[in-house]
Amino acid sequence: MSKSLKLNINFTELAQQVIEEHNKIRTNPSSYIEKLQNSLKYFRSNVFSKPGEDPIQTYEGKAAVEEAIEFLKRQKPVSAFLNDERLNSACLDHINDIGPKGQSTHESSDGKNLSDRIEKYCEWDGACFENLDFGTNFAENIIFNFLVDDGIPERSQRKNMFNADVKYIRVACGSHKEYSHGTVVNYIMSIRDFGEPSPDINNFISDYLKKAEEQKANPNKKKNAFQEEDPDAPDETTSVKIVKTSKIIKGKPTKITRKIYTLSDDSQHIVEIIDA
Repeated sequence: MSKSLKLNINFTELAQQVIEEHNKIRTNPSSYIEKLQNSLKYFRSNVFSKPGEDPIQTYEGKAAVEEAIEFLKRQKPVSAFLNDERLNSACLDHINDIGPKGQSTHESSDGKNLSDRIEKYCEWDGACFENLDFGTNFAENIIFNFLVDDGIPERSQRKNMFNADVKYIRVACGSHKEYSHGTVVNYIMSIRDFGEPSPDINNFISDYLKKAEEQKANPNKKKNAFQEEDPDAPDETTSVKIVKTSKIIKGKPTKITRKIYTLSDDSQHIVEIIDA
């Protein structure tokens, strides 16, 4: 994230390029190793200074880039995202809301979260995530920022990019008062039109048991306070809000529990389950 001069950017083209770069790195993680290796020469201590671009004061310097390189060497390919037009308005709403105000949060200025924004236009199931970037001009550099995730120990934005359960993506770019321009990326596990039959999200029990088995297989993995009682809680959870609500599933109003996890980078991880 860096402050930038006003540039003549085609936001529609940039958004499409960001989607293409997401799929490039998901299906071929090693494709970015050379890019990251080449970037190391532009560090002067913790300042990243590439010719023709504004210098960026990083938190971790080369160390975060080197860690990302090692991650890519181990990361297995995952399937490409599907670009879903139904998410377009939700992304645009957010950048058009926070951009003119100079905000850089996942929460809308009216207090709405990612789930609220999506459900204005369609329904979703499973979980949804959001990545934000500000002041970055090129798609490859936006992916670079998400991948390195400088200053975020849990690398939550990187995890969102490589989450194998996520099937859908949408990106919107727009003007920003403070950083010239910004990028909003939404990742959704499952999406459907209003009134469309939902996939069976009663598989919560099987998912719960699967996670329990994974934790049993890795008994030495340190849990945070939330994970002691809730296997759905991500590693970087700092708080959780439980909301009882309802949505239309298979044409009928259905009571659900929505768990909204706030993560250490202020992003949100949202999970829904059908109430018994």
